[in-house]
Amino acid sequence: MKKLVPYSESHRRIGTDHPRAVYTESDVEHVLYLRSLGWSYSRIASKMEMPRATVWSISCGRTRAFNVRYWRHCEY
Repeated sequence: MKKLVPYSESHRRIGTDHPRAVYTESDVEHVLYLRSLGWSYSRIASKMEMPRATVWSISCGRTRAFNVRYWRHCEY
């Protein structure tokens, strides 16, 4: 079965299609939403059951902050 997979400018898979992805796109969006409501990193981390450093990294744009450059068909 073929699936469209997003790639970044550095030609790497991004998002949930990355082989080492741990959290889903909805998890990331939920972290960003809670942060926009003014929740602290620690509070979000305990609610989402993820490390505080990961919440900080997502919120600051260090993780999952890539734009899709192109899509490629890959077989799974």
